[in-house]
Amino acid sequence: MRSRRAATAWILILLLVVALVPVAGAEPGGAGPALPAGWSVEQRAAGPVLVYTLREPLPVRDARPEFRDGEILLGYPLQRPGRLELPVDAATLEALESPSAWLSARRLDGPTPLDVLVREPALDELPTGRLLAGKTDPGTPGPYATRNFSYRLNRLNVGFPVGVEVLADVIAPVGAPTPQPLVLFLHGRHSTCYSLDPAPFVTGDWPCPPGTLPIPSHRGYRYVAELLASQGYLTVSISANGINGQDWAAADGGATARSALIRHHLRLWAGWNATGGDPWGGIFKGAVDMKKVILVGHSRGGEGVERAAIDSAPDAGYTIVGLVPIGPTAFGRQVPAGIATAVILPYCDGDVVDLQGQQYIDQSRDLTHDRALRSSVLAIGTNHNFFNTEWTPGLAAAPADDDWLWAGPSDEPTCGPDGPGRLTPQEQQKVGATYIAALARAALRGDVASVGLLDGSQVRAASVGRARVLTHALGGRRSLVYRPRLTDYINTAGMSARPCRGYLPGDWGFQSECYPIGFDRLPHWLPMMGMESAPSPVALDLQWWRTGGTVRLALPETRDLTAATHLDLRLAVDVAFSSVQLGVRLVDRRGAVIDLPAAPRVPSLPGTAGPLGKIWAQTLRFDLTGARARFDLTQIAAVELVSRTGRGHAWLLDVHARRPGAVVTTPIALPRVSVATREVLEGGPGTRTVRLPLHIRGDVVAPATLWVSVFGPDGQQGYRLVLPPGTTRASVPIRVEGNDQFDPMVREYGVVIKALSQATTGQYIGALRLIDDEPAPVLTFEATRGRVAEGRTLVFTASLSFPVAADLWYSIQLDEVRGRPTLFTDDVTPEFMYQWAGWVPDPPQPLWQSVWAGLYIPAGATTATFEIPTVVDGIAEDPEVITVTLWGWDDPLLPVPITVRGVVRDS
Repeated sequence: MRSRRAATAWILILLLVVALVPVAGAEPGGAGPALPAGWSVEQRAAGPVLVYTLREPLPVRDARPEFRDGEILLGYPLQRPGRLELPVDAATLEALESPSAWLSARRLDGPTPLDVLVREPALDELPTGRLLAGKTDPGTPGPYATRNFSYRLNRLNVGFPVGVEVLADVIAPVGAPTPQPLVLFLHGRHSTCYSLDPAPFVTGDWPCPPGTLPIPSHRGYRYVAELLASQGYLTVSISANGINGQDWAAADGGATARSALIRHHLRLWAGWNATGGDPWGGIFKGAVDMKKVILVGHSRGGEGVERAAIDSAPDAGYTIVGLVPIGPTAFGRQVPAGIATAVILPYCDGDVVDLQGQQYIDQSRDLTHDRALRSSVLAIGTNHNFFNTEWTPGLAAAPADDDWLWAGPSDEPTCGPDGPGRLTPQEQQKVGATYIAALARAALRGDVASVGLLDGSQVRAASVGRARVLTHALGGRRSLVYRPRLTDYINTAGMSARPCRGYLPGDWGFQSECYPIGFDRLPHWLPMMGMESAPSPVALDLQWWRTGGTVRLALPETRDLTAATHLDLRLAVDVAFSSVQLGVRLVDRRGAVIDLPAAPRVPSLPGTAGPLGKIWAQTLRFDLTGARARFDLTQIAAVELVSRTGRGHAWLLDVHARRPGAVVTTPIALPRVSVATREVLEGGPGTRTVRLPLHIRGDVVAPATLWVSVFGPDGQQGYRLVLPPGTTRASVPIRVEGNDQFDPMVREYGVVIKALSQATTGQYIGALRLIDDEPAPVLTFEATRGRVAEGRTLVFTASLSFPVAADLWYSIQLDEVRGRPTLFTDDVTPEFMYQWAGWVPDPPQPLWQSVWAGLYIPAGATTATFEIPTVVDGIAEDPEVITVTLWGWDDPLLPVPITVRGVVRDS
């Protein structure tokens, strides 16, 4: 189907990070697809490249630029100076209809369409909750004074051309008991360098160019670090400008490099704590509790801390017990087990607009039996940048901006800079500090009050002021009671209920079966790029038109709920309704029924235009304590939902039984599976199977399930891979075909893996590259008819000494000879102009300024020609001269361009 184009483009992005030909070409025998202004197709030996020429430099963001065709995501282009470049295959190019370039929610090549919502949900409809007692408010400063340190050590090699700085800002408590827990911060992807003279500007270069200074992004969390240090934590905030300036071509967005940098700093602190040797004379020897480490990561730093937790070995010398990703990316959907996590989602995020960090919570549900608290914290009125003071105008040393303005209108009431729902930078930072401190208390001490802030309980902290913060949670003292499945048998009366898939492919790309709107409003149902064939999350789509309607959900097996005090539902409400109310009944195995006490209404989320009005689940909590005395909770067979409002539309994600209190957990050592990248010789004619290794670290003690996607000439194929207990080695079989002819294209098969249960992934992107093992022919290019009279045709011929197994495309560049008359666009036929330029300029222009052409040698052929048909103009003039250059760049057959000359004389 047509949507397979996105999958093919994805693997080209991952694997073809090589030099691209900076001249435009065309499809064989024609001018190729008609493209809008700013777009072009360029040719190189490995195939076509789709290019968009930027109107202005792009800011350095955590989100990746995207190319789309209508609603189809083609892939993530590479960002070169002044342009975006995406390798595509011939099928994608042929089907291209309406290309567009995007960064976050902003269209780069045209006006961004305004997605106006039918209804305008009000901010004051959101719950506020009861106030925590002052002494239990985690945002309240502690009793300790603080002191500041910093260190800069030798650069670290993380696989990029230039080493990464080892630089950190340290804030420590004074007089607090030791050893102290360690909280490490990693900032996200932002501009790297700046200058204020003569005019303010920023760059994404690394190292910083002369006359510029590094942006001190690592100092942007001092407001949190000061709070935590006053409460007795040692805080370390590390710099990653060297990654931000070099991760543009990393297939995983730099997650591997960020993990390596984090773990390097943690090893330093483990050594200083164990044996001394820190830069301050050994004052931290024995002072740090390396078994109590919390990682806080912002944006791509959020993905970095998740990956660092996975990559850290059990004997690493430190133990990560808590994670706080803030507005994180989740390109790889990599989730560690057994680690308390609070993902802070900025509702007004104009960078990671789809709130993909929600996937760290949702993916954890079915990964393993995990008692660690997993909290999703939706902070209304907060944007992406202002959690870092060095990314905040008025507080930053370098130029900074409000990222919301990349996503939506400035006058939007919830998120516009002056809207009543938007928080000030200082208010936003209070939210960040309070919820980071709450996760630290919950993870390290099992603090019940802090858990209440994180787990969907309707409580709030005075320290966040007027901010509206919504939460839901998995794990902790919860056990799964019900999750929708496509095969569920559901009894309904007066309500509609259908299991729906969060995403599925169609002729126009991926869309949600649950709610066919843009995925930037559907954080629970985002497909992972490269995993389009993987099973989709399933929700229960509920609709009703009267009160008293029912939906009975039969449980897979009877459940004993006597130990639980509450039943928690994760419910997302359609923005077409201001709020909905549902009741719950429990049904035992004999058919007896009891109504649980009413729960509050669940509002929809605010916003007047997309990407707001998100479909995000809130906690609907029902009290079980009263039912215990009147009903046998030992054998519950079904949960029945009852409509309490006259009309409504919502989606149920799951149902959990909850017990009060908190639990302190330690990491669960699931096996980590990584896919290799390998090169093999192509071999002779015929088909054979090559096995791409999967490296397994750790013991497989329960059946571990992964989804494997393989990309090749026939598109994407996906399958479920189960590793039985005791597995130590595994591989991905790939069918490859050899030949006995030279092929200049690097043939590659890409592999992407995703953990489904009882495993994690490390390197989740790999490749098998086929290396050609035949001798190369000699390529020549000459003017076979290089001097002609007007009205005749110039002919230029490329020749191979023997045929090759692949189609070859080369770019043709025309130029003038200084001091000699040259051909103009009216010296050639209109058909030539339409073929290679798409138009006939009026007035005429120099031909070399108007035409970017191409030359195509089909597989098995040895010659191809480029022809310039001229016309008789009837004007007496000197001979007109033009040069024709054949470009190959990365093509081994044409390492150096070949230039020949054509001359046209009067007839």
